[in-house]
Amino acid sequence: MEKLLGCEKSYPTYPEADMERLAGLMAALKAISHGGSAEALLLIVSKALGPERTSAILGNSPAGLHYGLMWQAHLIVEKKREIHRNRCDPNRVAEERAIKKKTKAEAHARRIEKYRIMRAIN
Repeated sequence: MEKLLGCEKSYPTYPEADMERLAGLMAALKAISHGGSAEALLLIVSKALGPERTSAILGNSPAGLHYGLMWQAHLIVEKKREIHRNRCDPNRVAEERAIKKKTKAEAHARRIEKYRIMRAIN
């Protein structure tokens, strides 16, 4: 990646001009259907250019189809994260704990009352 951009520092912040150069280099990626470095390049460019523009550049090429699958996987992961965030929300968890505590207390009170009635009969 850094060789393509002509950068020598590790993990640089890529300026907009570099993103435009990468967008031009993506034409060479159209023949690539898989590979870690291709995915890394697609992700970096996609973050800078956006998914719509990246998809438009790649078109229906194998790389474009692969990018589409990557994007769908991303959406699935985001949906799972949202479900997890909602399920683990501290307010919701506290509410559920309070409901559970109340339900257990009510069941315990019913058992106690049942045993009192049984003792009174005997």
